[in-house]
Amino acid sequence: MSLTSNDDVTEFISARKWSTLKIFLLRNRSLVKLQRSYRTDPQSSYNLLHVVCENNPPLHIVKFIRRRHPQAVFEKDDNGHFPLHIACKSGCCPEVIKYLLDKNSEAAMKTDDKKRTPFLLAYKCYAHNCEKDWIPANQDLYEVASMLSAFDSSSFFLKDYEGNTALEFAVNGMLSPALVSLVKSLRGFEDTSEFE
Repeated sequence: MSLTSNDDVTEFISARKWSTLKIFLLRNRSLVKLQRSYRTDPQSSYNLLHVVCENNPPLHIVKFIRRRHPQAVFEKDDNGHFPLHIACKSGCCPEVIKYLLDKNSEAAMKTDDKKRTPFLLAYKCYAHNCEKDWIPANQDLYEVASMLSAFDSSSFFLKDYEGNTALEFAVNGMLSPALVSLVKSLRGFEDTSEFE
């Protein structure tokens, strides 16, 4: 099998063949920095870190890519997502979220094209389509929400393009009471009866 194209990279990522991806990228260093080439649409502005974060990568892969392309954490895709947004939207592990926050904390305060912050995307992911079991997912989300709140607690007040807040996703998504309480406390609710 000849490993010479971006199709190979995309295949390794979607199959979560992280060791193979790393070896391939070590042999083809220029591919790490390419943008607009990891999607079928040639006009796409996804970089390699965006695509990797869609597939719940282990932390060592995120670090590997970021070390070879430090600017990747500061680049937005076509939807206004930084890699942090993608990681939150995809339910990446807390260690990956923390690493991306450490490398670009400003992204925690930015909204995408649909006015969604990483915090809101994380709640939406875990509330509606997270592939993890309920208890570990809630534990991970609690950790992610705590980290994101340290960088930007004002994002809890923001509504997305559909008029939803993180609290609404938490309540409607049947997340644990601890997560709902976390959001309520961060938002400073005194009267929470409307969410009971």
